[in-house]
Amino acid sequence: MKRTTMKFNELKSLIGAVAVIALLASCGEKKKQAPVAEKESPAAESVAPGAPETAGVGFDTEELNAFFTRYVDLQQALVASDPGKAEAISREMSQLSLQGMPDVTEAVAALAASDHLGQQRAIFFRLNKALAPYLEAHLNSGEIYQQYCPMAFENTGAFWFSDSEEILNPYFGDAMLRCGAVEKTYSAL
Repeated sequence: MKRTTMKFNELKSLIGAVAVIALLASCGEKKKQAPVAEKESPAAESVAPGAPETAGVGFDTEELNAFFTRYVDLQQALVASDPGKAEAISREMSQLSLQGMPDVTEAVAALAASDHLGQQRAIFFRLNKALAPYLEAHLNSGEIYQQYCPMAFENTGAFWFSDSEEILNPYFGDAMLRCGAVEKTYSAL
């Protein structure tokens, strides 16, 4: 009986190790993916005032609607590994009035002051942590997907938000574009 239990435990450990290796291998894939489509600037789109501008996602204030639209643009700039565009979008975001959100405002100001991609990605994670409670509390239409990459920041992991279930990793860009999974879905009440 002892030998059977030992073999079962060894098999269980082996299966767990294979699962971890499979996850790391899928995140470590460096195949070329189709290029990420560039989004037009919100100013170029014709959207009714107060209407959500990202995939049916809407919030209870126009400021948060505008902020989330620019947030998605910022995420796409980081996916494209374009620090200049990320800096410019962050400057636009810093002009939006977000009352009562000091940690968000501080992170956006730090992003607007940085032109270094690695630093921007680290600050982006700080922004995500600060933004999470506001997105959940003020969402009034659509769904937001909290996505997670276990390999970001030397395997400590990091999350971000998206208006789509499709994984486009802002922490690695082309190096590991599809690394990650939907961790949580925020739905309007």
